Amino acid sequence: MKNRCYILTAAACLMTGMGGLKAQATLTMESFHLMPGETRTVAVNMTNKVPIRALQVLVDLPDNVKLAARPTVVSGRKGKATDEFGGEVEAVKTLSYKVRDNGDCMIVVNASDAIPFSGIEGAVLSLTLKADENSADRSEEICLKDMELVYADGITYVRPDDCVCKVDVCDDVTDIETLMRELEGPVDVYTLGGMKVKGDIQVSDLRKSLPQGVYIIDGVKVYVRK
Repeated sequence: MKNRCYILTAAACLMTGMGGLKAQATLTMESFHLMPGETRTVAVNMTNKVPIRALQVLVDLPDNVKLAARPTVVSGRKGKATDEFGGEVEAVKTLSYKVRDNGDCMIVVNASDAIPFSGIEGAVLSLTLKADENSADRSEEICLKDMELVYADGITYVRPDDCVCKVDVCDDVTDIETLMRELEGPVDVYTLGGMKVKGDIQVSDLRKSLPQGVYIIDGVKVYVRK
C-alpha cells in the first residue's frame, strides 16, 4: 500500500475523478519470445477513443524476466505543442517509475503541459526487458494491472481490466540465421503445436516470410528474430 500511495502522490491527477468507462481506453501488450540472456525492447500499446493526458500502469513481470533500462514514452505519441514563436514542437511527457522488490515496475506518465497523447492507438511506452541467463524453456505471463488513464480534463479517468500477454523463454532453440546457413532447398514450417503455417518455402525466404516467434523447421525449434 505504501508503494501505491507514493506513486499516486507523485501524480496527483491520478487520485481524482470518476472511473468505470472501461471501453474508452486501455493498455495492452503483444506476446513475444526471449532467449535466455536476451535483452529486447517491447511496446505497451494504448487504444483510446477519447484523448488521454496521463496514465499509470503496474507491469507485473515473471521472476525470470526483468526490466533492463528506464522505460520511455514513445516519441510519436507525446502530442504536439506550440512554442513561443508559434512553431510546432513535441509536447512534454514526464515519466516516473519505481521497481519493486519483486521486480515489478510501476510507471506513471503525466503531461506537464496538459496536452493529451496523440493518436487513438499504437505504442505509447517502450520497455527494455531481459531474460535470466539460466531460464528454463517455459512460458510465462506479463500482466498490466492497476491501470488508470486520465482524460484530457485531468479529472475523469478510466480503470481498464488487467491485460495479460505471454512471454516464452526458450533455451533450446536455434537462431534462424544459423539454420539458414545449414539448410538448403524448400522446407515446411510448423508452429510449436504442430500446425503447418508455410509449405515448400525457400530457406532464403524464411526470415522475411515469418513473423517473429518460435517455429519447428526441419525438425528443429527455430527462433525467428526481427
